[in-house]
Amino acid sequence: MALKWISYGVMNRPFNDRIEFPFFYRTVLNGYAQNQGLIQLLNFFGWNWVGIFTSDDESDQRDSEELKREIIRSGNCVAFVETMPLVYFRAVVPVQKITAAADNISKSLAKMVIIYSSSRILASLFCYYQILRNIKGKMWFISVAISSLKNFNRPFMIPACEPLSGSLAFTIAKGKIPGFKDFLYSINPSTFLEPSFLQFLLKEAYNCDTSSNLCTGKETLSNILRLKLDVDNFQFTHSLYTSIYILAHALHNMYIVKFQHGGDLKMEFQPWQTPRSVCSESCAPGYRKIALPEKPVCCFDCVPCSAGEFSNTTDAENCMKCPEDHWPNEKQDDCLPRTITFLSYDDLLGAVLASIAIFFFLISALVLGIFIKFRDTPLVKANNRDLSYILLFSLMLTFLCSLVFIGHAGRVTCLLRQAAFGIIFTIAVSSVLAKAVTVVIAFSATKPSSKLSKWVGTRVSSYLVLLCSSGEIVICILWLLISPPFPEYDTKTVTGQMILQCNEGSTIAFYSVIGYIGFLAFLSFIVAFLVRKLPDCFNEAQHITFSMLVFCSVWVSFIPAYLSTKGKYMVAVEIFAILASSAGLLGCIFIPKCYTILLRPDLNTRMHLTGKHHLTKSK
Repeated sequence: MALKWISYGVMNRPFNDRIEFPFFYRTVLNGYAQNQGLIQLLNFFGWNWVGIFTSDDESDQRDSEELKREIIRSGNCVAFVETMPLVYFRAVVPVQKITAAADNISKSLAKMVIIYSSSRILASLFCYYQILRNIKGKMWFISVAISSLKNFNRPFMIPACEPLSGSLAFTIAKGKIPGFKDFLYSINPSTFLEPSFLQFLLKEAYNCDTSSNLCTGKETLSNILRLKLDVDNFQFTHSLYTSIYILAHALHNMYIVKFQHGGDLKMEFQPWQTPRSVCSESCAPGYRKIALPEKPVCCFDCVPCSAGEFSNTTDAENCMKCPEDHWPNEKQDDCLPRTITFLSYDDLLGAVLASIAIFFFLISALVLGIFIKFRDTPLVKANNRDLSYILLFSLMLTFLCSLVFIGHAGRVTCLLRQAAFGIIFTIAVSSVLAKAVTVVIAFSATKPSSKLSKWVGTRVSSYLVLLCSSGEIVICILWLLISPPFPEYDTKTVTGQMILQCNEGSTIAFYSVIGYIGFLAFLSFIVAFLVRKLPDCFNEAQHITFSMLVFCSVWVSFIPAYLSTKGKYMVAVEIFAILASSAGLLGCIFIPKCYTILLRPDLNTRMHLTGKHHLTKSK
């Protein structure tokens, strides 16, 4: 039967080999368990940038390299591994090497430094040399092998060792041994069987020696024990007690005490306060990490998320895009609903344009009323009152069409507004063209043997309006059937907003509608320009020429302005073009006639219009 070994103080790694030592167990931490506990501590406090301070001892070097590998494997980083030569106080000290190590530790961003060694000499040398004692602003972690040494925390062990004051350490568990305190207090120095232990205690407390009969025999150990020993908390003694207890109660505790792989007790680590020891500070929400070239993964820069993206976690690797109808807040750590904007009646711009449209609608209605009231006067008859009625009515509807462009864009309004404007405004421009053609026919027919005399008095003008308007109607029907306009949200033009607008569906169809109206206006201008030298008393051609100049100026300026604006301002530009061109037609063609009808009735006579008043004056 193989002999079982249970150690109460051996922590060396070679005993982890289960092939070489298959029956070896221990009641203290081994190196692997210490490393795992240390890594848990680093992860808990977020210390991902640490340094290691060790000795040049072969065993310490091997253990430090193993610790470094395990730290890197856990996702953390090691800033440096500095080695301290294990020299005694009277040996030749490599001051230059110690100084270089101290400088590297001081300059490093790592705030957590692990003193990893099994030698008490390393800790002693650390505090002995002033160079090392000048290292400030570091949090030190002391390995179990050093922290468990007898009298490690005593001032006489490490004199004036301020850098290690407040350091963290793993240590062998302490515990109270039942009955042991009473046993020690009951010891009689004269009958105790272990004189060497008594001699040490008596010499420390009473400065007497039992071997030389300098003690009185009345000395008691209770005061000595209270002064020199914490009899309620032992380290190795408690571990020894534990190992014996395990052997004595092995069967009973078989299912209570469980060993991990390697024969070690299950450990739990109690964290304390948390200093910072990182290569780079954590990236706050709203930022993401970017790797630094030729640097460990723990070293990175934090950059803000791009426009339209956010991150709501610390140390985010990537930013996430907000949903289409949301936008990041100012800190870019959350998404907020976008503000929906459109040209509404509540906007100052929308209210002004709507007021202008209604004003000109009323003016058009007033002019139409004047023409109807004075329909039998020579001026109204001479200007083809039927065409004037059609033109005025179409202008009224055109002014009202501009109101469809204002407000919430829905499916029906997007379908109607461009088509309705195109058809109605085409009727208005066709009426102007018909007026210009009527002037040409009327004055050409007065010439002898004119071929146009047979068209006088016919309904040529009405047919011309119907024919020209039919072309626009065909274009609009094809547009609505093939690629109709539809409402959409523009989320790219204005940051944090969604612009509700009508997508025209087909850009070609949209510019075809505008281009067709422009073509008719150009024909009207040419025809009116050719007959511009008619007598002053009948200046309809001149009025049409001026109105077409205004029309063309407005719509030529409209195209670059329309293409350079977005959102509700694009809509406002189109409304302005509609109102300005319609007002130009109304003002240039009808306002002079209203002036004559209302303020100069003496000019509203047949004699004046035909020029016969000049002959009367000459006689």
